[in-house]
Amino acid sequence: NITGELAHMLGLDPAQIRLHRVGVGGDFGSRVKAGDLELIVAHLSMMTKRPVSISLSRDEEFAFGKRQHETWVELTSHYDATGRLYGRDALVTVDNGAFISGGSNQMNYCSILLASQYALLGAEVRGRSVYNNKRPGGAFRGAGGPQAVFAIECQMDEIAAELGVDPIDLRLMNLAAAGETTITGWEIGSSAAAECLAELRH
Repeated sequence: NITGELAHMLGLDPAQIRLHRVGVGGDFGSRVKAGDLELIVAHLSMMTKRPVSISLSRDEEFAFGKRQHETWVELTSHYDATGRLYGRDALVTVDNGAFISGGSNQMNYCSILLASQYALLGAEVRGRSVYNNKRPGGAFRGAGGPQAVFAIECQMDEIAAELGVDPIDLRLMNLAAAGETTITGWEIGSSAAAECLAELRH
């Protein structure tokens, strides 16, 4: 609840917070929490009793704005001679920065996706969120999804090369199909992955 979060940080009652919502398109994680810069603007406005705005150059945006959490995925997949996947072991390490700000959520989603991208019989995924002296990261653009998919798909290509099988056939063989439930409890209502792979082949 952003209203409650702002009230807590500014020492106000939630009833004193009024948010003006505007249509800004996709979220991509930008509204997971109250923004640091927005909070500073509100605080400065309260101190000066005047309207305040902050405008950042592109360099300043990269230096002081929200950053993506660097994520390392160590991945081991178990499969037979045909390429049928059976299980997966993984360690996910998320660079949290100096304060917790979505790092655990990114680690959680990345971990779940590692066991859900293809049909598996079992998986053991461990995760850790590491604190350091960097500025905190924030959630945007998948928040752990791209990191998991990149690791999985790179390894699928490696498995295909090792077994000498077509990488598209390998993926088709192991897809979690519509109507199935992954081992993490995700119910797949629909999927066009097979059609996309078939189109890609041509």
